[in-house]
Amino acid sequence: MRIIFLQIVIVSSLLISCKEEIAYEPIDSNTLKESIIYYLDSSKQNIGNISSIFSNIKEPSKNYNKIIVDSILINNEKYFIILAEHSVPVFNLFAILNDSLDLLLVDNSLNGYLNYSKLNDGTTEYIQLIENYKSLDVFNLTRLSLYKKIGDGIHLIFRGNLAFHSPKDSIVRNLTSITDSVIICNIPKSKFIVQNEIKYRYNFDLVSKRFITANDYMDSLIQKEINNFANEFSPNQILNKKSYIDLLNERFEDTTLVVKSEYEFSIPSEWISLDNISFYKILKKKVKGSYFVNKRLGVNIGIIKIPEFEISEDYVNASFTIQKQLRNYQIRESVVQEDIKYFSQAIEHECDGIKYLIIIEGSKNVYRKDQEYFKNILSSFAINCE
Repeated sequence: MRIIFLQIVIVSSLLISCKEEIAYEPIDSNTLKESIIYYLDSSKQNIGNISSIFSNIKEPSKNYNKIIVDSILINNEKYFIILAEHSVPVFNLFAILNDSLDLLLVDNSLNGYLNYSKLNDGTTEYIQLIENYKSLDVFNLTRLSLYKKIGDGIHLIFRGNLAFHSPKDSIVRNLTSITDSVIICNIPKSKFIVQNEIKYRYNFDLVSKRFITANDYMDSLIQKEINNFANEFSPNQILNKKSYIDLLNERFEDTTLVVKSEYEFSIPSEWISLDNISFYKILKKKVKGSYFVNKRLGVNIGIIKIPEFEISEDYVNASFTIQKQLRNYQIRESVVQEDIKYFSQAIEHECDGIKYLIIIEGSKNVYRKDQEYFKNILSSFAINCE
């Protein structure tokens, strides 16, 4: 089997002045794509710069919706673009390398269907990336990211939503002018959400190398609309009202201890926490509870209280075949269930007539890579009972 390396070296044994000359054949986008597919489909964990691009979070190439490797010119210099689209957002990836295959940028915080192109405003060249995705199976969003060469690096200089479609209304944002220092945009009047046209601007911040604004009206409007949405969500997923907000800011802080009157639960605070959320996926009955989401990992944890005189088997299609002792009471667990892409498990806690059901589900590959991490989170849950 021929192993494809990141750089193909053609050695020419030419004896000129007793020296060996080595001719290097420049890599092209097809060869780079072959190298990426080989890395994804093999057990190798280190293949040059490709390993750092994927950060050991990878899937077999057949599981991706598309893998695009292309070369473009920016300011007459050659760069490679890598775009990997997956049905599970944690595996989405956008990366840029120079012609020496030095990794200049990698972006994993992407959702939905991805497309990129080159944008030229007449004086400056940008790379633009468009995401089209759903939130809560109800809202459709289109988000734009702009990347620009600054010095020897490539930087994400702007990110924001261009369109938002809800069951009752649609709003769009137009970027009417883009310069090196200012982006001017407007949000036209809509049917219900936007009463009058809104105009505002972003200014380029030299320190952060990013366009910023004091009031991002588009984000505020979308956030308000999602939080005010009162209808029940799709039975096919247990997503939360902050799933959109998760896309705006990544939080990496210390562990947060969640203390309720009846239980305590420790979970890293990069997980978004919401209460009184309706969800059912592997559940057989509609129920509300607490919900914890980690978009970066593609894993979710739900906690529901089982009413008196009901049993956990009424809520999940799972058999609780594992029993363990926790403090002064026993817990029951189902085996971890897996399909092609996803895993799920149910855990029941019962003490002094108080009963809680914990459900964890998400990306199978992520779970397999760090089972101890998820086990530590789940084992921190305990009912406060005598």
